[in-house]
Amino acid sequence: MPATRRACEQWCARTVLPLAEALLSHAALVREANVMCLQLGLHIRVQLGVQRPARCGDTHSCHDSLLAHSEADLRAHERTSALPCAVVRVMDMDACAVHVWSLEYLRHQAAILQRLCRLGRSRAHDVDARTELLGLGAAPAYVAVATVYVPWHSGRWADVPLRALQGVPCRASCRLQVHVLRTRRACRIHADALVWDAAHASELHWQVTWAGQSYATQPMDLALHAAAEVRFQRTLVVPPDVPWPDGVHLTLFARPTRTYLAQLEAHDQAVEDAVRARGLDLALVGAAPTPRPARVHERYRRWASSYGVLARVHVTEAHHGEMRAVRVQRTQPPTWTLAPGAPVLVSALLQLETPEPLGLHILKVYMGDVCTVDAHGACYSRDARSLVLQRVASPATSGALRVDALWAPDAHDHVPPAQAARLVRATLRLVLASPATPPVLCALPLWFRWHTALTAAPPAWTPLASTPHTVDHLCRLTLTPQPVHSPHELWHVDTRDVQVPGSDALRAWHVRGLSLVRDVLAEHAFERRVDAAARRGLYPPAPTIPPDSFDSLRAHWAHLRPSPAPAWLAHVERVEPSVATLGGWLDLATDLLARTWAPYWCELCAPFLLLRSAPSPTRPLERALLLHNVHVDATHDPDMPHTFAIYTGAASYLCRAASRTAMHAWMHALAPSTGRT
Repeated sequence: MPATRRACEQWCARTVLPLAEALLSHAALVREANVMCLQLGLHIRVQLGVQRPARCGDTHSCHDSLLAHSEADLRAHERTSALPCAVVRVMDMDACAVHVWSLEYLRHQAAILQRLCRLGRSRAHDVDARTELLGLGAAPAYVAVATVYVPWHSGRWADVPLRALQGVPCRASCRLQVHVLRTRRACRIHADALVWDAAHASELHWQVTWAGQSYATQPMDLALHAAAEVRFQRTLVVPPDVPWPDGVHLTLFARPTRTYLAQLEAHDQAVEDAVRARGLDLALVGAAPTPRPARVHERYRRWASSYGVLARVHVTEAHHGEMRAVRVQRTQPPTWTLAPGAPVLVSALLQLETPEPLGLHILKVYMGDVCTVDAHGACYSRDARSLVLQRVASPATSGALRVDALWAPDAHDHVPPAQAARLVRATLRLVLASPATPPVLCALPLWFRWHTALTAAPPAWTPLASTPHTVDHLCRLTLTPQPVHSPHELWHVDTRDVQVPGSDALRAWHVRGLSLVRDVLAEHAFERRVDAAARRGLYPPAPTIPPDSFDSLRAHWAHLRPSPAPAWLAHVERVEPSVATLGGWLDLATDLLARTWAPYWCELCAPFLLLRSAPSPTRPLERALLLHNVHVDATHDPDMPHTFAIYTGAASYLCRAASRTAMHAWMHALAPSTGRT
């Protein structure tokens, strides 16, 4: 059955794999949010979950009048998407409420938590952290705890087990009767809640959404009424333009208690403990003989990251039969003075902030967009073509990408400037390639002035490639991960074992993983069995899934083939740094085992930290560190005083200042948004 198999593969690729990728890639953020809640003294627990689409039951009670921004976003997702999505479940232990956030809203709230953490203990008492995090609106009083699938087949009263929505094993059941009316397109449903633990909820009510309308019963107080008195009775009419449905979901809402929330958290940890007792769930799903080590280097992870790139361009031309470097005139913009008609050798050096992250190499070199402009920026002539430059052999440079290419300016159809005030602008385009990324373009603008009778003689010639002969450009290399195309690629996006500062306070607490995806598959299989058994008037019992069993998930992923699509999308853009706001000497650790340090004159020019060998601005740049997602942390090591660590999205660095005052000045200037200064 190739068509059935193809449909199964498409469903897995569109549903199961994106769901697993979203859960695993946000695990570190969920862990960090719990750490910051503990630091602020909030009785709030954050955990990953799965939001079912609207056809699988309601998620918001009609008796909750107000909706938070994140919950409104989820309601909009339910109306437009028919697939389950990853969400964040936020349990407020003080108010006994459960909030549901989207992953985008979690990133927004994590920034608020970081801002609250950096206030310090002196100002923390002046801010209501709980209100800043959860808002001033009323908390949702009811939470969807269970649902039952009602097939549209007439039958007698039957005891049907309720399926838990939040994860806690639900031992509750209900009595169900369905009567399909023959006189019109309608179905009458009767449901009674037979068994429910009063310690888990103080109030219960039924709710169903049909044809765009929600119908809910009045909440019943379990302290005054029995659970069997929570009844639902409704006649659902099928519109004429709607085909006869297979069934409908009835949702049971409850006002949770602290006992229910505590049991919900204990259930999550019991499932993860059972899974980790056998190894990593990714190895169990892939049926690997030996599980992959939990600690994987960050360069092999697959999340969005940015790297600083220092692009240095050097120009050499033939002068009286000799190739000599051309001095740069430090105007605005910096220009080279060339003799007309002379061949030019353009050398480009790309120095990455860290060693090549993805094995990048320069594939092609172009020179194009040559135009003549005046001092006011007016263009007089232009040739928009991009000509391929002839590459020549260049020596290998450690930790950098270098290319040397010959450029003939006469090959372009532009008019040479007849006045000394006019310049020639050209764009050097470098095409970078990597096995894991499609080709990416790096464009560097260059400015030239031709040596004519109206211009002054060129400066002194020298074959040295020092600062007076080079122009530096600061660029940002952004790597955006592509969606996972195979189960074997999930470990690239797994962030559950990423080291989060302060995570020791969580002790043995774990973030949910692939067990949530396994539960979604079990629910779909159970609905198909219920629909088939209801035709015979029988209802199967609720499935019991061992917490460490991944047979169903392994069977769904057994026939998925890896995709040849690239794993990353790369983008390079030029960045103009700001004026230096702080400068001083810092020692960077080059070898921690040998305790060797290298002194640099550092200048903070956002978003870069520029490193030079001397404080003179004419000295060449040694390195350029991009301050992306930066955190700083002081190292309280008596053997290494006045040292602090800088964590960026690309790498980490250990720095040493001259004094404690200078150390704190650098820490607060480098990462004003971090809570670890």
